[in-house]
Amino acid sequence: MGPKAANPLWPGFTRSGGSTLGPDWVRPAPTVSQQRFDIIAVVVLLPLFWLRFQLTTSVGLWQDSDRAAFEAMVWSVVLGLAFAVRRRYPLWCLMYGIAAASLATIFNPQAVSTFPLDLFLYSLVYTAAAWGQSRKRTNIALAILVLSQIWSLAYRINAPAIIAQVEAVKNPSGNLPAHFSNSLFLIGLTIFYTTASWIVGTIGWRNARQQEELRLGAVELKAAQDKNAYQAVLADRVRIARELHDVVAHHVSIIGIQASAARRTMGRDPDSAAKALSEVETSSRQAVGEMRTLLGVLRSEDEPSLTEATASLDLVDTRDPSLTPLPGLSDLPALVEKVSATGLNAQFRVVGQPFPVPRSMGLSLYRSAQEALANVRRHSTTLAAHVTLRYLEGTAVEVDVQDIGSPSGALQGTGLGHRGMRERASLHGGEVEIGPMPTGGFRVRMRLPITNEPALVEAPASGSAPVSKTEARP
Repeated sequence: MGPKAANPLWPGFTRSGGSTLGPDWVRPAPTVSQQRFDIIAVVVLLPLFWLRFQLTTSVGLWQDSDRAAFEAMVWSVVLGLAFAVRRRYPLWCLMYGIAAASLATIFNPQAVSTFPLDLFLYSLVYTAAAWGQSRKRTNIALAILVLSQIWSLAYRINAPAIIAQVEAVKNPSGNLPAHFSNSLFLIGLTIFYTTASWIVGTIGWRNARQQEELRLGAVELKAAQDKNAYQAVLADRVRIARELHDVVAHHVSIIGIQASAARRTMGRDPDSAAKALSEVETSSRQAVGEMRTLLGVLRSEDEPSLTEATASLDLVDTRDPSLTPLPGLSDLPALVEKVSATGLNAQFRVVGQPFPVPRSMGLSLYRSAQEALANVRRHSTTLAAHVTLRYLEGTAVEVDVQDIGSPSGALQGTGLGHRGMRERASLHGGEVEIGPMPTGGFRVRMRLPITNEPALVEAPASGSAPVSKTEARP
């Protein structure tokens, strides 16, 4: 069976079936500006209605016009009080309006049929349908309204004052009796106003519910996007942490080997033992530095710990690092050659006199070049890219990837690759430049400074790549 209709009187119109909010959804209370608008409307309308009554009195449309105009104005003020707070208390205001209109019918049937009273009353009907917080109570209010309208019509049609007023007007056509014509007119007008007000109000309620569904859907989508982005960043950080861990593990293994050598040669060859201990000291300092970098990746004040975040995610690469050596600067020529094999004409060159670079630094430069070349293939129309590795007089080393194409218009990425580059540069106290070039094309350049502390380093990039020693530092 399908979902139960929320409104038995209008089952195909006001039902909550198909709504993700369910039948118990309550429309939020009106805003301050909406309540202020209702109050201002009453303050503006009442003087205009008073002017209308004065004009009606002047042309003598009513019997005993002065009394009828005065009473119509009084009842307009009474209903206007409910209009001022109609959206804040929609059902109570409708009950108040029904009671006031019923009393006005008893005291002066002529006054209750005027435009000002109809405007206020049917505005209360619309508001009850649009802002009623409980559909069940709203339907009960609709039933009470229908009963009161039936009673009001019967009372006005048979009121002596109305009958006398109608009979006093000559009927030039003579097709229908004047009293019968007036009765049909009052019945038709009442049915039309009541039905139209309730239907339009129900449409307003449904639109408000739909907007709330869209708002909640947008909130859920944003939360899902944030979660996916966070998990992607976390995955990249886990990979960086594993790579740095492998570098530190390499230092520790060197320390173990050198310490063992020093222990074995300490008695018979003090100089060799001292040299081994010196290398232990150098490697230990480098290991401490790398470990601090590792902790900088893992620690975050605004995010959960790595263990908690990855407990249910398959993000950690558990492959044996000894079977897959970490890449570095010496692997850049092979990377460029591999990219060229895919159809992109990538060229590589080395600028400056090569010198040893810490392993973690070489890894960060390699990963940044790898990401930049991948972005060229995904998002650029160019068929060529230039990768330059610069050694800057022993003070810094940088990798520069440029293309001269324009954006291909393909689906934009998440920006996480650029964020990863910036994090890698920050780990080493360096800087990264990512963006379009003034002459056209796109550029990714990462520069990392070389510290004066002893470091375990990798061999500089070599191979068939041309080397220039004279290019000026940009």
